[in-house]
Amino acid sequence: MTSALFIWAFIQSFITGSVVSLVKRTITNKVLSGIFLALSINILLQYLFRYTNVKFDYAYLLFLADFLDFLLPTLILWYVHLLLKQKLTKRQYVYFLPAALSFLILLTYVLLHTDFTFQHYIGTPIHKVTLLALVIWKVFVVYRLNALLRAERAVSSNKLPLLQWPRVLMIFVGFTCFIALIQLVYHAAVVPYFEPSMVTQIRYLVQFNYILFTSSIILVIIYFPIKYPKILSGEPLIKSTPATDFPEREVYCKKLHKLIDEDQIHLDTELNEKALASQLGIPLYLLSRLLNEQIGQSFSQFINQKRVEAAKKMLESAQNKKLTNFAVAVDSGFRSESVFYVNFKKIAGMTPTQYKKSVERERKEELNATPSAL
Repeated sequence: MTSALFIWAFIQSFITGSVVSLVKRTITNKVLSGIFLALSINILLQYLFRYTNVKFDYAYLLFLADFLDFLLPTLILWYVHLLLKQKLTKRQYVYFLPAALSFLILLTYVLLHTDFTFQHYIGTPIHKVTLLALVIWKVFVVYRLNALLRAERAVSSNKLPLLQWPRVLMIFVGFTCFIALIQLVYHAAVVPYFEPSMVTQIRYLVQFNYILFTSSIILVIIYFPIKYPKILSGEPLIKSTPATDFPEREVYCKKLHKLIDEDQIHLDTELNEKALASQLGIPLYLLSRLLNEQIGQSFSQFINQKRVEAAKKMLESAQNKKLTNFAVAVDSGFRSESVFYVNFKKIAGMTPTQYKKSVERERKEELNATPSAL
């Protein structure tokens, strides 16, 4: 039964990937086709490794399966960006780095062995580290997908059924993360410490869970494009709302900057998105649209950036020299020193202490460079 599930999952994935690319030749459909084809190749490799002698005769192919495991979540993340009409920025192309690094590292590892066998990889430290990296990468992708969908729901005044499509893809990545975690536990905790007979039984159970989860979610994924043909249209699921639907956006944008620059509303530690929308006198979803369309940031990104800017001014002032980081954090609107520290380092590129030292160093250099009065 397990082998039949492998074959069925491979066939449906391969056929779907081939058909999608023929429906409409757009970048969105090409990426979706790539997702299904990468998944079908991975399933085929898993089948060959388990039920044939491929892992003995062509052991060097073992690394290819793990590379595809890194690549698949990346393609899904890229595809969801396209669905939501958000092209990857230059900075976001770093999403492809884990797949590229895994390919180079594992290929180099294989080439370093003149007579490579599956014992050189399966169950070895590099295999366990690869599985751990896979779990971490997939958790990150699920986090990013969830953030994208939450932002899209916030700017949309109605809950469209089509938004369930990228959510299904996010759930699929979550399932593959769970499978990678099971495999990590199997190789790191089961194989070294259990009897061979027990290891064999657990291995069969792991294999069955892998293909059962995979084949089930593939069936759900295929169901959505059939029910909602617009998914294969190559167009974004939600088109940008015309500016005429929000004619006073410029007015509210100026009002927002007034609240920040003059009223210093961001220094309030209790400020949240709902409170800011209330101050502006607009619904919550219009505030999200205002921030996304006019400023290009989410609420948390915008407010945290303004708070960090306020913290920088405090740290630059000689009068605040004796202020602790906690005092600076609270005075700039952060609820805790830890949240302040994380956001400051993320936005400023250094810790508050490092920033303070850099300011002091620059001040000393300026004093030394100034000629003394005669």
